[in-house]
Amino acid sequence: MPASLPTHVYFRNAAGAVGAEPQAYVHLSWTGAPMSSGELRALYEQALSVLKQQRLNRILTDHRNMPPIAPIDQQWLSEEWVPRAVSESGYAHCAVVQSQNVFNRLGTAQVVMQLQTPLEVKYFDTAEEAAAWLHKRG
Repeated sequence: MPASLPTHVYFRNAAGAVGAEPQAYVHLSWTGAPMSSGELRALYEQALSVLKQQRLNRILTDHRNMPPIAPIDQQWLSEEWVPRAVSESGYAHCAVVQSQNVFNRLGTAQVVMQLQTPLEVKYFDTAEEAAAWLHKRG
C-alpha cells in the first residue's frame, strides 16, 4: 500500500517527506528506501520546524513504507527529539499509521515505551483513520 503524501511538502530527502495539512497537523511519510541516521534526523528536525512555524501540535507519521528504526535513532527520538518537540512546540498528539514490518512496529513501540513526556500516541491501519483522529484533537 503506498504511503499518503502531505498536502504541502516542505522538505524531502531519500528517506521521506515532511509536509502539513494546514491548520491541522504535520505529516511525515517514508519512501521505503534504506535510511541513514542523518536522513531520519533531518526529517524529524524539519518536522519540528514545521510544527513551530505553523503553530501545530500534532503529527501524522505514515510508517507503512518506513524501514526499521536503528536503536541509536530510537534512543535519540525518545530521549532528545520528542522532549524537545514537546517543550518547543507543544507537540501533544501523534497518529502512527502502522507498518506491516514487524521490526518497524517493534522499534516504534520501543520509542513510545521509553517516552517520559506527555505525548498521546495512537496507532492506525489507515491514514484516513489517523487524520480523522488528529482532526478531533484540534
